[in-house]
Amino acid sequence: MLNTTELLPHRYSYAHGIAYFWNIFIVLAFWKIASQLQSFICSRLEAAEVEATVARFLSRVVQWGLVSVAAITCLSTLGIDTSTLSAVITAVGVAIGLAFKDSLSHLAAGVMLLVFEPFKVGDFVSINGHQGTIFEIDLLVTRLDTPDNQRIVVPNSAIFGSAIKNYSHHKLQRLDIDINVAYDADIDETHSVLEEALSGIESKGAPEVALVGLTDDVTNWQVRVWAERKNLKKVKEQVISAVKKKFDSPKTKSLKRIFVQMPGENWKG
Repeated sequence: MLNTTELLPHRYSYAHGIAYFWNIFIVLAFWKIASQLQSFICSRLEAAEVEATVARFLSRVVQWGLVSVAAITCLSTLGIDTSTLSAVITAVGVAIGLAFKDSLSHLAAGVMLLVFEPFKVGDFVSINGHQGTIFEIDLLVTRLDTPDNQRIVVPNSAIFGSAIKNYSHHKLQRLDIDINVAYDADIDETHSVLEEALSGIESKGAPEVALVGLTDDVTNWQVRVWAERKNLKKVKEQVISAVKKKFDSPKTKSLKRIFVQMPGENWKG
């Protein structure tokens, strides 16, 4: 007579094998579903005008989250103690986190930059001691091009933890130009001549002339005009040219020397 107890291990192994294949199928099915869901979420977020990098990042988080849940569930159904596996995964995660703590800080800062948008691609900014036009905002680094066409790559954590000056945020900006005139020149006459020079400048606001300082050799003046950012270079040239012509006029010979200084931080063209 056939001993049925001898068949139990075989039947048990056969059933276990079916369970293994079934759970592998489930994980693969979840992978396929998660991939399609990732593509759907990404496209919907981009359609809602969410930054492309943020859309891809969030959709990937959903994808890997679903696959992880499916894998852990399948392991539990096979009788594998997932608590031990979770502890191992946690330990590995801690080790990876310590090894890549700088990259993770860059990643977190990149997400914050993309969410709060202190600047966008195409803006002219000053960040972490660098000035340039934003070329690309990635999750780990931000790339910008300087006015002399150099590419600078700045880690996002360095950007998010420092002051950010965005020169492109406001359409209308003030242009300050410093002008030094000979110390013995008459102050009232100098003020009048500078005002006359600015009278022909197209300014979006009332031009200003201010005496801002004195030295042993010169009087320090500053002329201020308002213009749209795209016209700042043109307006700067107009102001300097108008002031130079006024001081070259025979009527202003008494003003003698004049020095037009390049603008400081208020001018980024």
